[in-house]
Amino acid sequence: MNPWRWILAGVSMMLLGWTLAFLMVLRALLPSFPLVFLSFTASTAGFLIGMVGLLLAQRARPRR
Repeated sequence: MNPWRWILAGVSMMLLGWTLAFLMVLRALLPSFPLVFLSFTASTAGFLIGMVGLLLAQRARPRR
């Protein structure tokens, strides 16, 4: 898989987690344990997937 797809997937998951948390703070969504857990998991998994994508992109880069 292309490293940029990993990065894009990670960023989108982090944005999903941030958006859910933001909507819960604004009380547009009622905070519940499953929703808070989903928001936290999406943010954490997005960060990790994005880091894997960055590492893969760095590794695929030609050396001088």
